[in-house]
Amino acid sequence: MITPTLLFYAWFPILSTAVIGLIFSFLILKKKETQLTLDKIKNPLSIKGALIFSGTYLIGLIISIILSFFEINILAYYIIVFAIGFLSGGASSLFVATAFYKSLINEGNALLMLTIGLSAAIINKIFYSTRALKEDKNKKVYVIHLVFYIIITIFLLITMTFLTIITFNLSIF
Repeated sequence: MITPTLLFYAWFPILSTAVIGLIFSFLILKKKETQLTLDKIKNPLSIKGALIFSGTYLIGLIISIILSFFEINILAYYIIVFAIGFLSGGASSLFVATAFYKSLINEGNALLMLTIGLSAAIINKIFYSTRALKEDKNKKVYVIHLVFYIIITIFLLITMTFLTIITFNLSIF
């Protein structure tokens, strides 16, 4: 589904963000004891998740087809990718790949849109994480810590995206 050039450019920001995040997570949490309870973990391969992903992608695909008939501002694509990413990060990535494949956007814009969609998906984790918390946990403190880590992750992802755009001299306009 994704073109090889877009895949090549997307690897650097995504992998570097994940590697740096994992390293710092291990450094911060290496002295903490954690317990994993499996009572609230749901099957990631559920029909509901698949329907959300495919439905969100279908909406994005329909919007993409409609927008291909008009010459619209790239800002509209950014807003659409954020909205789709908020519902499903994978669907927003697929939407970007489809728009890139149809030559509606260039590599630099596609990379920025992937970052926007993934950032929206990361922000969405606030709602999923707080819903799965046990009642005895302090949700305010948890949300503050989660928002702090999300801001750092998104900042790192954006920084690595712009470094990739600059390093490979990708066009945004």
